[in-house]
Amino acid sequence: MIFILFIAFIPARAICQQPTADTTDLAKDSSEEDDDEDAPPPVSFAFYYSKAFDLYVQGYYSQAEIYFRKAFHKFKCSEAAEYVYYSLARQGYDMEAQAFRNKNKDYIPQWPDTKKSIEKIYLYAGPRLSATSGVSNVYYANGGFNARLSDKISLWQSVDYTTQSNNLGSFKQYGSFTHLDVYFKKGWYLAPSFCYAYTPNTTLVSQSRIINYIKDYSGAFEKISYQTYYNQDIAYTLPGVTNSFNASVSLSKRIHDLTFEVEPSWHYIQSKNNGVFQYHSVGTVDSFVNNKMLGSAPYADSGYGHYDSTSGNFIYQLGVAVAYKWPIRHQPLTTRFAAYYLEDNNENKAYAFHFFTLWQIRHDLWLHFSWVNKGNLPWVLNYEGLYYNFTDQIKTRAGLTLQLYPLKRFSPLLTYQYEQDTRSQDNATLTYRSFFLTLKYSL
Repeated sequence: MIFILFIAFIPARAICQQPTADTTDLAKDSSEEDDDEDAPPPVSFAFYYSKAFDLYVQGYYSQAEIYFRKAFHKFKCSEAAEYVYYSLARQGYDMEAQAFRNKNKDYIPQWPDTKKSIEKIYLYAGPRLSATSGVSNVYYANGGFNARLSDKISLWQSVDYTTQSNNLGSFKQYGSFTHLDVYFKKGWYLAPSFCYAYTPNTTLVSQSRIINYIKDYSGAFEKISYQTYYNQDIAYTLPGVTNSFNASVSLSKRIHDLTFEVEPSWHYIQSKNNGVFQYHSVGTVDSFVNNKMLGSAPYADSGYGHYDSTSGNFIYQLGVAVAYKWPIRHQPLTTRFAAYYLEDNNENKAYAFHFFTLWQIRHDLWLHFSWVNKGNLPWVLNYEGLYYNFTDQIKTRAGLTLQLYPLKRFSPLLTYQYEQDTRSQDNATLTYRSFFLTLKYSL
């Protein structure tokens, strides 16, 4: 590859116009410096281009982009423009590269336009193995595709399915996630996202309570009191359904290796439950006459009833994030950190945090690491396309993924994930160890 690029360098030096008297004047900072004997010599095209080309060959694409841009904007050289395009593409900024090519058609040879179609499809599934007694495994599957709608718009569409049965009942979730990436200019991106989740469930809730009350009867000559004390066990069976909606929009700006992002989101969650409950009470009744105990009798009671509830909850979410591509050879390391603030219509507040890093160990072996922490409000993480539409607190969720990329058209990923939660219904600590296998296919 180095030999081929070096051959490309020869016509670049030969074809590009070298600085003339006019271009030399443009390289100077001001007219006053023309009369300064100690003023530095004008920066030539060869300086920018050779420095940029050397960085490009070594794999420092972000730094090479800077110098190729300087060479192009200063001397309008077609070879420099082409390498700006290639530098952007090497960094993964395909839409920026295409926008730069379209803007500078007079300097970049035109080849057939990028095909507007589905580019990648993927499917991943696996169990979240529960390490908590009485809580079963979670089984999860997700599938989707990436499509290029235009030179500046790409689509990410996915659907997912989750199921679990535990000591509180049985739960399922069907979800759909739609994400658009829209590139404007000068590193600005807009990314609207939409998410919907349908969650049918049958919740089993057991409740125990102690009841103690006294009834008094006063006669002409004496006062009779009955004190009842008993334990009551209540079992709820609540079949219900939850509909969750989310809309968000992310605005980001890339400045060389740094990307800054702000993301407001809006949630609406509607829950409906319609079930029955049964109760059983066991205790004693003590009788008193003029405050003197006469005796005790056993007390027992049982019955059933209906339980109906409908609730709607609105949640506002605001996230800020920063991503950094480390200026290392071939840019093998990228990190991103995001923080989120959440508040619902009942003024409940929560926070969430997400950290992600991607290390390209080799061109065909990538390592992903992610970490999540969230409070007790539902939360959407658009960066990974996940909807946490439950109120359980996630103390930590850490995942490590090995990806073979590319293995011809297939790109398999193997993920191990550890998670520890606090369940909102009973404050129980839940621990999961998960294994996922992902298969991505490039069309």
